[in-house]
Amino acid sequence: MQSNADSWIEEQKGPHTILPFLFSDIGYEVWTCNNRGVFDYASHLLLNPTEDYDYWDYNWHVMNEEDLSMMMHMVYNHQWAPEGVTMKKQVTYVGLQSAAWMMLDALAEYEDYILNILGKAIFLAPTTWMDLPGPSFADPIMQQIRNLRPPFVGGEDWPKRRAEICDQAENAELCAHPFMAEDLKFPLATREWEHIQQQAEAKRF
Repeated sequence: MQSNADSWIEEQKGPHTILPFLFSDIGYEVWTCNNRGVFDYASHLLLNPTEDYDYWDYNWHVMNEEDLSMMMHMVYNHQWAPEGVTMKKQVTYVGLQSAAWMMLDALAEYEDYILNILGKAIFLAPTTWMDLPGPSFADPIMQQIRNLRPPFVGGEDWPKRRAEICDQAENAELCAHPFMAEDLKFPLATREWEHIQQQAEAKRF
């Protein structure tokens, strides 16, 4: 189950309404995965996510090529079953929103490899076409977004950090941009937003 692991469990009305638990109850071995950049799991051998720009120097395609394929490989090779029970080896993938189009991209690029592992894919609210409000990719505000340091928005400390940015009069227009929304719970790299904006303007993902 791919998105942010917490998003599958938070704000639910009990275990009988939570999809991972429902799958587990009917006999599935369930893995929940985190996209790159989720702060609770942001450790890196060499880079600090709050200080090093290179930590955020990636895009959706890199996440598909390096992260998604490795997650699928790991789940496929670490399935467990009680003694005497035969485990179905192929993986069922459930992706929410951006995690759905990550799999679509992976299938387009690495179809033979993914199909050897994937039994079925279930997409919930898949984002395959976008029409975003706000400035175009060439707008000066996009340059302000690119210049943000650290080069991401959202996360646990975002309300405080956003207030510091938006207290500056010259950032008034920037702070009205949807990318700078106050309630961004999960971090989003500025480079990711550049790619999202490009995809929206091209009317394709």
